[in-house]
Amino acid sequence: QVHRLRHVWRQDTIPASRGPRAAEPRAKLSRTALRWALVGLVCQHLTVARLAEALAVSWDTANSAVLAEGQRVLLDDPARFDGVKVIGVDEHVWRHSRRGDKFVTVVIDLTPVRDRNSPSRLLAMVEGRSKQAFMTWLTERAKAWRDGLQVVAMDGFTGFKTATTEELPDAVAVMDPASPTPEQPTVHAGVDLDLPAFAQLWPAVLESVAGESRLLAASLAEAKPSALEDRELRLAWGQSAAFSKQMAENAANKELIAQAIRAVTGSSLRLALELRSDADHAAHHGSGAAPPPAELSEDELIARLVDAFDATELPPDPPSRTEP
Repeated sequence: QVHRLRHVWRQDTIPASRGPRAAEPRAKLSRTALRWALVGLVCQHLTVARLAEALAVSWDTANSAVLAEGQRVLLDDPARFDGVKVIGVDEHVWRHSRRGDKFVTVVIDLTPVRDRNSPSRLLAMVEGRSKQAFMTWLTERAKAWRDGLQVVAMDGFTGFKTATTEELPDAVAVMDPASPTPEQPTVHAGVDLDLPAFAQLWPAVLESVAGESRLLAASLAEAKPSALEDRELRLAWGQSAAFSKQMAENAANKELIAQAIRAVTGSSLRLALELRSDADHAAHHGSGAAPPPAELSEDELIARLVDAFDATELPPDPPSRTEP
């Protein structure tokens, strides 16, 4: 006796006007099952194989359904970009192979971290690691949203920095994701600073520089902001601290100082460095004679010389061998 089997597709015939359907047409999983699977994958870290087993479907069916539901519920929700003021961008290796690593660009919302009201949250994962990958993602966002961004935190990858400068000219680029916190005085880009206001922020600038170079921060600690006009900041050292000024004049160090100023104040300032007599320096920046420079150890002195003159320390010559 032969039994003929056939598949019968069933679907909810309730009109859409009466509410959401229990499942999409020709779907193998109901909306309730999809929501359970999505929560299990995102919140409980269940594998797709475990989800497929629980739902009695194949791995491909479960994977495709969960991806589609995640796209619909999470990625396609326009409200998830509301209130974003601080973002972080970094690269991530998602696959290692002999033919080369596979990178993605990760964009996260750091606004709740800055405001200290909730953890950060994922905004996007873009295939590739390049200026173009990040720039393309930015251009896909609404201009009003881009104009509302205040801070972009990133690592030292120049591609992210260039994309931020071109697409978000009013945003402040910082190298440390922990920089935009309430304890650190931050002035948004576009605000004109005067000298008294900058002097209050100067300790925070020194702290930011110290995170990259303690020697450079020590050299800057001997300087004082002496003038700020037309977005040009003038830093003055006493004559006895000429070596510290010379270290700050190094091109790499000068750029590091400018980055720290942008991170703390939100303003891009030109730097002008000058020497004054110790008496004049003390008269303008406190009473009494200027304190003598701190005595450096031999290792600290060598490190300053290497940094200031872009030099290379050579290893000592091996001891000569004498013939017996």
